[in-house]
Amino acid sequence: MKGKVTRNCPKMAREAIGCVSLELHQRLIAREEERDEARFFSGRRDTYAKARQTILSASHDKETEHQKFDRVVELLEIDYFLDRGIRFLSTGEIQKVLIARALMKSPTLLILDEPCQGLDKSNRELILELTDYIGRKTHTHILYVTHHQDEIPACITHVLRLETPETGGLFVCSMGERQTKVIHVGETRK
Repeated sequence: MKGKVTRNCPKMAREAIGCVSLELHQRLIAREEERDEARFFSGRRDTYAKARQTILSASHDKETEHQKFDRVVELLEIDYFLDRGIRFLSTGEIQKVLIARALMKSPTLLILDEPCQGLDKSNRELILELTDYIGRKTHTHILYVTHHQDEIPACITHVLRLETPETGGLFVCSMGERQTKVIHVGETRK
């Protein structure tokens, strides 16, 4: 494996990793809910965080952020709701915002934890196509977490399937060659 090992650099790691997860989705909504009381007492009830602001908040390169923003927006087909408040977006739209936000970092590693959760069929297909595109056309590594085998994009070359002891343990598969190795939970490594 080639690369540089960096220790104790959490800022560098945060900048190199893009993440999309249900937890991040929930934190985004919770942050908006926390601001409700301040909005109510200030009389400024229309000051919700917009999709555009949320996406741009991840950018580290102010010089190129608008070009990158335009590419990400076009790729995800999200231009129609950029100026809407996060609280007024569907689950699928918020998921797309989080993916766009992660891509704004130009991450070395993109962690997608159940990225199709809550999406309708057309948006699910769009996310899978986008993930495949990123995996094939960029230098970004993808860690894709799903409970649905049919959601694994074609670009994913290695699969780790975790199962309960009742169903047989741990399943490891390299999709390129379809090499399979099963390790039972509780089994010691040799």
